[in-house]
Amino acid sequence: MAPLARYSAKVMGLVLIGVAVACYIGWHFSQARAAHRGIPVRKGQLKSYRKDRTHHIVWIVGIGLLILLILLIASHA
Repeated sequence: MAPLARYSAKVMGLVLIGVAVACYIGWHFSQARAAHRGIPVRKGQLKSYRKDRTHHIVWIVGIGLLILLILLIASHA
């Protein structure tokens, strides 16, 4: 394995660890923010929460696909 490939693998490992930590922290911050909104939550508010959650899922999937595309391009270079 070439030195550059080993360096690249280490960097990718660090990036993946950073992404995992960021997702973990972001998840807990979003839960804390939602928990402190008005209690009880009215039925009308649930629809906006579902839209917000769906919007974030789409972003996460999109970013994941973008990262996968970058990795595929980088592996062929």
